[in-house]
Amino acid sequence: MTKDTIKIIIISISALLVLSGLIITGMWFFLKESPSENSPQTNSGEILNRNSSGDKNLTKEKEVVEKNANNYVDLPNLKVGDKVADMPVTSLRAYSSEQRFLPMSENNVSIKFNGKLSLEGAYTYIEPKPDNTYKKKDFYITVTKESDLAKIPILKNDDSKKVILRLEFYEDISKLQKMFKISNNKTTGTATLIVENYTLNRFTSGDASNLVTLIEIKELK
Repeated sequence: MTKDTIKIIIISISALLVLSGLIITGMWFFLKESPSENSPQTNSGEILNRNSSGDKNLTKEKEVVEKNANNYVDLPNLKVGDKVADMPVTSLRAYSSEQRFLPMSENNVSIKFNGKLSLEGAYTYIEPKPDNTYKKKDFYITVTKESDLAKIPILKNDDSKKVILRLEFYEDISKLQKMFKISNNKTTGTATLIVENYTLNRFTSGDASNLVTLIEIKELK
């Protein structure tokens, strides 16, 4: 075997080794960059990166939604004995029994709950007018405090920012009037009351009021 032949063989072997090295290197980079079968991907095929802070925010948002939803009335599935905002339902019926307004719905319903509520809000007192355009005393309290709103059952279509309650019994209104010497035709202020027997009323004509029974007057100013 001549020297030239040996040189050619050596060069050929060297070239094969270099080519093999390039192939192996290329395959290694390909495998490194390719996602594994178990890696979550977006629609574009990119690996989905989730950070722990994002997961925590999602958990907090879910907890807030569940907390706020605790006082929503699930009317289609509601029955006597169910609890909404920790208040048991004692009565459930259509507000109006007229055939044209039936069946019971979110626009025609009266739900009575058992339990006491301590509430703070802006009140409006109205007394009878001499011209008889308004014939009875009324006392309303508008609750807007978030912690108090969470205690009051409401329908899903209701305004979640405020609830207006009316004292049900004339005697309660008279008691307020005498104790705090309310005498103007219309008086407003702030009140903190303990009430019970909350009744949620809704009617298509809009003249149905939420009712409560007065237990104690904590503050009126």
